[in-house]
Amino acid sequence: MDTDKTEIILDNEVKGKTLLLLAKDYYMGKGVPCNRQIAKKFFIESATFGNDMAMYMLARIYEEEGNYIEARKWALESSKLGNGEAVCFLGATYYFGEGVECDLTKAKECFEEAIKLGSTEAMCNLGKMYYFGYGVPQNYDESLKLFDEAAKSGNLDARKFLNCAKIGHVSTNIKNGRKRLLSYLKKRKQNKKRHNRKS
Repeated sequence: MDTDKTEIILDNEVKGKTLLLLAKDYYMGKGVPCNRQIAKKFFIESATFGNDMAMYMLARIYEEEGNYIEARKWALESSKLGNGEAVCFLGATYYFGEGVECDLTKAKECFEEAIKLGSTEAMCNLGKMYYFGYGVPQNYDESLKLFDEAAKSGNLDARKFLNCAKIGHVSTNIKNGRKRLLSYLKKRKQNKKRHNRKS
């Protein structure tokens, strides 16, 4: 690759990242008034430079607007660039039937792929599928492992879900859900103690 092409690629990457930061500031009202339309404009510009996070944020904005077709289009583009949150987003569209036919098998596949790409949100979503038996055989142990892993990685939704399950709110319609969760947490604590003794 010659030097001129490398400089252009790097220049475009910098432009894309700069526009992304500006877009996020307007999206969240950080240092500027919150303005989703201005944010959207900057996300679109950033996406033209190939920024996968800008594409993912556009998917979220279009979803907020109820334009699920456009949301899926941007999530798909972002997912092609390896954005795990975008793959998770696509899984959610299959899960809820937003812009596509509801398909829990495809939702599960997307969540599994997103987990491989590092999405803790996908861990939490797949955990819910296993916990409640939506589209998969009900499997408390697998769900709790996923929630625990996502919570350890900082996912607040997973942390809240674990806490609710611990006090019995989530398992209202599921026999023994609380007992299984407490048993799992007890085993985890025992394993942690054993591991600390070995170290």
